[in-house]
Amino acid sequence: MSDLEIAAKAAEQRRQVVTSEPGGQAGPGTGDPEPPQDGNQAARDKGATADDDGGQLGTELGQPDAAAQETNVLAEAQSWGQAILATERIDRTALYSPTALAALAVVAEHDAALWARVLDHVRAQRPKLRIREFTRAVGEHRKAHERKWRKKHDEALRDRGGLPTIIISGRQLRDISDDTLAALRRANDASDPPQIYVRGAQLTRVRRDEDGGPITEPLTEAAIRGQMGRAANFFRLGRQGCELPALPPLAVSKDILALDGWPGCPALTGLVEAPVLRPDGSVLVKPGYDPATRLLHVPALSLRLPPIPEHPTPEEVQRAVDCVLDLLVDFPFVNEASRANCFALFLTIVLRPAIDGCVPLVLLDKPSPGTGASLITTLVGQIAAGRAGMLSAPQSDEEWRKMITSALLKGGAVQIIDNVEGELRSPSLAKALTLRLWEDRELGGNRIVRLPQYAIWMATGNNLSIGGDLPRRCCWVRMNAGVEKPWLRPRDSFTHPDLEGYAKTHRGDILAALLTICRGWVAAGRPKTKVRTLGGFDEWAETLGSVLDFAGVQGFLGNLDELYDQADSEGSDWQVFLTVLREVFAGGSFTVADIVNRAHLYGDESPLRGAVPSELQDALAGRGSFAKKLGKALSRRRDQIFSHQGRRLQLVRLTDDPAVHAGRWQVRELPR
Repeated sequence: MSDLEIAAKAAEQRRQVVTSEPGGQAGPGTGDPEPPQDGNQAARDKGATADDDGGQLGTELGQPDAAAQETNVLAEAQSWGQAILATERIDRTALYSPTALAALAVVAEHDAALWARVLDHVRAQRPKLRIREFTRAVGEHRKAHERKWRKKHDEALRDRGGLPTIIISGRQLRDISDDTLAALRRANDASDPPQIYVRGAQLTRVRRDEDGGPITEPLTEAAIRGQMGRAANFFRLGRQGCELPALPPLAVSKDILALDGWPGCPALTGLVEAPVLRPDGSVLVKPGYDPATRLLHVPALSLRLPPIPEHPTPEEVQRAVDCVLDLLVDFPFVNEASRANCFALFLTIVLRPAIDGCVPLVLLDKPSPGTGASLITTLVGQIAAGRAGMLSAPQSDEEWRKMITSALLKGGAVQIIDNVEGELRSPSLAKALTLRLWEDRELGGNRIVRLPQYAIWMATGNNLSIGGDLPRRCCWVRMNAGVEKPWLRPRDSFTHPDLEGYAKTHRGDILAALLTICRGWVAAGRPKTKVRTLGGFDEWAETLGSVLDFAGVQGFLGNLDELYDQADSEGSDWQVFLTVLREVFAGGSFTVADIVNRAHLYGDESPLRGAVPSELQDALAGRGSFAKKLGKALSRRRDQIFSHQGRRLQLVRLTDDPAVHAGRWQVRELPR
């Protein structure tokens, strides 16, 4: 039997109950006796009671255990209304039955148009029927069933999904917020991994981007409301105290986000997508949140990691070293220092949580494109996270600040600045490299965000030029293919023609090799070795230097002096300038005005004009105030020591000259 036939049969059965027409004839009685004094009198005449359900509809009204069943009740009631409209002769006794009254009460409450049509039809069919008393009977019958129906309805809603119930009517905001926080903590504790964290002094969640990679993002009001709705059932109180479903209040979501702390929510430092070494020397392999490191480990499902020996033998350590060196075999490093520094970069992927400090910027430098610097960063990204995202160097420090904040908000472990053109200079980047906690204004707002600076930063470029405070915060990897067009080298000249594909296929093996080297060092008692000092990054330098020495890889940080000499073009300019200043003023004192006068007095023949640092050349040529910029430049280098041609020079500010209201300066020569 089809659904349509079933519906037709049900409607016919209802019409027979309402009309009470046995054999197709009209109901008994031709007169119109007075209706009962109350809505239940007719039922009592038939031996029924006010609580008698009177049929299927009454049963459903008494047992609505879900919202879908409540919708079915309305549909059943509307069918009764339609059946009455289709009936020409209506039996009043059946019309006053509990079943009919219950159905019509539902129609009156939820379908005003149908209720009006039913009343008009009843008036037309039974003119002597007292409509006011009839409608009152409908209402009284509904009230008689209201408490029983609502009680079972509320119990069913309370049990839905096993979620706690939160009443939002007639309560203080703080109490509703407390109950909501308790529900959120309960849901968070039951979830593996947790859904909500505290990162940068704000509630944060982890979600997947369009490529399937995990990223962190602060919870917005809309996002926290969604979490609230999944953690609890919210109700408001309706008529006669019945509980009605409600949306999570917006005021509560705002109040929760504005709190100064969220006890019970785990703190999150960052995301890792590969096994790493904990500070205690153990390996974090299990996916999920790790309280010891405050990291969320979210490895790709495709990652297959071989077993990591707890106490690797020397042979196992050597095989691991050979595995990593095999990955680097095709790169044209100019010396063993660059190769060792690159090896250290890959080790940093798994050692980062074990390093209690900051990590320098790794410069991947080469004379021409196509040498392989970007490929190394891609390999680091592939091994660390299964993918590599590239950033472009901004033009202004303001844009640098915004880019750093945006990158750290996502929580990625690796940040790559690819193909830097011109000078790499950024106070914001230099600051970020030496901070454990980055502070900045929220993007698009005024609130201050505080984010853990856990990332490994890399930059690539052709003959990289770096300025400001960056040179002393860098680790240098220099390559040179020795050919005019490195990108045209034949593929068959490489050990691994498709190195990126090789790294993707053998990602688990490479990670296992890196972890085996680190576990071998830990099992050996973490032997230490003497390494070059790298101010602000001593923990990283000592740890990586010791692991590399244990692995037999030599030359770590052996090119620092060369990096400083090549990168500090600004320092070279000032070394020459101070030497000329000392000669021009015969070792005596001078003011900014004296320098300006001497520079302009002899025109192009002035020895000072040719020695003015490049950063001041535009002002000297008339584009800006030369005196003002020179004064600020001298102040920034006060008491700084420069070496030039075997001489050590220091710029000293003497007592201010009250007569001319200007500071006097002197270049002093210090003993070597």
